[in-house]
Amino acid sequence: MADNVTIPTTGQGTATPVIATDDVGGVHFQKIKPDLGADGATQGVSTGAGAVDAGTQRIVLGSSDLTAAAPTAATVGVASAAAVAANASRRGLVLVNTSSAFISLGLDGAAAVLYSGITLNPSGGTWVMDSDTFTLGAVAAIASAAGANMAVQEFS
Repeated sequence: MADNVTIPTTGQGTATPVIATDDVGGVHFQKIKPDLGADGATQGVSTGAGAVDAGTQRIVLGSSDLTAAAPTAATVGVASAAAVAANASRRGLVLVNTSSAFISLGLDGAAAVLYSGITLNPSGGTWVMDSDTFTLGAVAAIASAAGANMAVQEFS
């Protein structure tokens, strides 16, 4: 059977709107396009991972398996510097402080400020990037002592 159905004209006018459907075994399932706009307005949504334009809402419908990159480490000093490079393919990131110093992070290219924002405690402090802190940008770090080590696990 064919997809889509035509709604018969009722009331005023002669329009016969076509409704998008998917015919599955003779039963029509309506296809919809999510929109989060207020009454009389439209606000489109985007699905999947990665950056979206400012003001665009994102709906995550599911996820696929992540591919882990080879684990690495970054040496963090007492001045803010890039610890993890920007990565357009990034879908996940885990940072673990394996040193005895405090390490603070700056996301999306922002400078890290010691003891501000995201701060990893010594000997195991961990940050796992989630949907609220997702960034494809560089991650800067600063430590309370020179030569602090931070384990890095990135996923694509």
